[in-house]
Amino acid sequence: MEELAPRGINLHILSGVSAGIHRPHGKSFADRMLFVLAAMATEMERDLISERTMDGLALAAIPWGLNPFERS
Repeated sequence: MEELAPRGINLHILSGVSAGIHRPHGKSFADRMLFVLAAMATEMERDLISERTMDGLALAAIPWGLNPFERS
């Protein structure tokens, strides 16, 4: 998050209870907490995409009809 503030990156929530502009080093605890939660969700999603991509590549590399993820 230290990289975000100098680059002017903010979190814009468009609607709901937390609507508004939140800064990575905002004055309120809520600003910082929202950035941490958003960063965690983004990192988890990136890991899921990577994992699914690797699974797809593994399936594409095997002959048709064989599934390495199937248990016998």
